[in-house]
Amino acid sequence: MTPTRIVLIDKKNHVRADTAAMALDSREWAEIAAKGQSNRVTFAIRAAKLLDERHGRACRAYGFTPFATADTDGYFVFDCDTPSAPPLIFEGHSDPRATAEVMMACFYVGYVRRHH
Repeated sequence: MTPTRIVLIDKKNHVRADTAAMALDSREWAEIAAKGQSNRVTFAIRAAKLLDERHGRACRAYGFTPFATADTDGYFVFDCDTPSAPPLIFEGHSDPRATAEVMMACFYVGYVRRHH
C-alpha cells in the first residue's frame, strides 16, 4: 500500500517536507498524491524532487538506499501513515520536537540520495 504521508528529514535533523502539508499548498503534489505511486520509494523520490525544485536546487538524479553515508546529501524518509504520527508539519516551521516526534512515531523507510 502506498503511504499518503511521508516526512523528509535532512542530515541536520530538520524536517524539510511533510507530504500531507505539501498537498495543502501545492497543486502539483496534490495531483501526485491523488494518483498514488506504485511504492514508497517512488513516492519519496518524487517528494524530494518537488521539494528541491521549490527551493531552486538542481539535482541531476535521485536514488534510494537503506541508509545514508557520510558523503551523501539527501533526506531520511519516514512513513507517517500511523495514528500515532505528529500533527502536520509545515515547511519552515520545524523544531527539534517535531523531528523527535517523527522519529519516534513513524516508520523509517530509507534515504533519498541527491546526485548533483
